Formats: sequence, structure tokens, C-alpha cells
Amino acid sequence: MPIQNFLSRLQKVQSRGKRGWMACCPAHQDKSPSMSVKEGDDGRVLAYCFGGCSIEDIVAAVGLEMEDLFPASDRPRRRPLLGPNGERVDFQQERGVIFVWSATNRRGETTAADDQRYETAIARLAAIGRLQSVMAEVCQFH
Repeated sequence: MPIQNFLSRLQKVQSRGKRGWMACCPAHQDKSPSMSVKEGDDGRVLAYCFGGCSIEDIVAAVGLEMEDLFPASDRPRRRPLLGPNGERVDFQQERGVIFVWSATNRRGETTAADDQRYETAIARLAAIGRLQSVMAEVCQFH
């Protein structure tokens, strides 16, 4: 059951009725439960962080994928993320390239190869529509 798998990965889980719980959000430093978790009528996991964390960040923080929130029979089919040339894109890897390049560039230590890899990561993230969110993270990080 997706709900049991999800709840087992959380801290300070408190029952709130038949199919509802409160727990500490794993995506930010949470000392008291600030995340609502419910089981939908169709068996899917519904989670909401009152601190503002996205469901993607919550799911990643507990080591799951978005599809793990759905019963096996109802899981959405994952289409591969494709870059500007039709190549598969690993979102986390491209995100990491941008973070490393940004930190290295601030110290004035990037090379032409680093710059080229950074430009490729930018193009791939733009192609899959995730560039804006990564750049916002980079800006907050620095």
C-alpha cells in the first residue's frame, strides 16, 4: 500500500481520523508536524506541507518517486524527459551541473569545458521546462 510505505518514512506521525495524519515534513527542518497526509479514495497518497515545500521535494526527501504515491494499477506512465536533441535528460544530474558550475564560477575557477557543460545543462533543462525552477534554487542558494 502506498500510504503505508510513505508513512513509514516520516517522523512524528500522528493519526487524524480514519485516513489522515500529520507528520514532520522531510523536505525542511521540521521540529513539529507541519505536513498533512491523507489517503485518497482511490488509494493515492496526498501530502501537503504547510511550510510551503513542494510535493516533488517531499517525495525526493523520503527517497521515493512520484509514481510511488499511486497504487500499482493506477500509476501514471512515466515518459522519459527528452532534451533539445531528443536525448534522455537526467534532471538531477543537470541540476547538479548547474549548482557545481555556479559555485565554481563564483570563485573564478571554471574552465571552457565547464562552461560548455553548463550551457548543455541549461539547454536540456530549458527543453524539459525546468530551467526556471533550478535557476531560482541557485539564486536562493547563493
